[in-house]
Amino acid sequence: DEGHRALPYHAGLADDERHRNQDAFVNEDVDIVVATVAFGMGIDGWDVRFVVPAGAPQSHEHYQQESGRAGRDGHEAECVLITSAADFLKWRVMLERSGELTEERRSLMRDMERYAARVGCRHRHIIGYFGESYDRDRCDACDYCLGELEAIGDAVVLTRKILSCVARVGQRFGIAHVTNVLRGSESEQVSARGHAALSTFGLLRDCTVDEIRGYIDQLIA
Repeated sequence: DEGHRALPYHAGLADDERHRNQDAFVNEDVDIVVATVAFGMGIDGWDVRFVVPAGAPQSHEHYQQESGRAGRDGHEAECVLITSAADFLKWRVMLERSGELTEERRSLMRDMERYAARVGCRHRHIIGYFGESYDRDRCDACDYCLGELEAIGDAVVLTRKILSCVARVGQRFGIAHVTNVLRGSESEQVSARGHAALSTFGLLRDCTVDEIRGYIDQLIA
C-alpha cells in the first residue's frame, strides 16, 4: 500500500507461493520480504541493506544469525530490533509447554533480554559475549554510540524513586505492580494492599507505563 515492492513468506502460504516469493526476492524482483525467521536462515544475499527482527530472538547466537544477514558486501547496512519483555515471556511459555525450557535456555534468554534493555555500546557487548576483545570504547554504529537514545534529566533521582518503591512494597511484586504504584494508579491490587498510602505512590505519575517499564528494564540489565 505504501508503494514498496514487498511479499510475504510464512508457513500459512502454499509451498509453491512461498518458493515464488523467495525466488522473487533473491532475483531482486521485490525489495522487501515480511517473513518468519526461517526465511532469513535460507538467504545468503550479499547486498541486504536492512534486517528488522520484529520480536526478540532467543539468544545472542540467534540474533547474530539474523542481524548478520545484512551488509555482507561490506557496505553500510542497518539492523533494527523491535522487542519487549512480553516477547521473552512468550518464548518461556512456549518452551515450557514443549518441555524444552532448560536452565541453559533460560540463561541465554536472560542474556538477550538484558542486551535489548542495556545502555552502552552494543557492538562491544556482543564481541565480549562471544569471548573476543574489542579495543575501542565506541563502535559509532549502534543506537547508543550514535546518540539516538534520549537521556533523562536526573537518572540518579529517578533510580532512587524506583528502588524506594520496590523496597516499600516489600520486594515482593513485579514490574507491573511497581509501575502502577509509581504512576499513582489505584488498581484493585494496589488498593487492596494499602499501597496507595505509600510515600512512593504517584512519584512518577507524569511518566507513561512504557517509560517506567523501560527504566526498570534498564536497571535490571
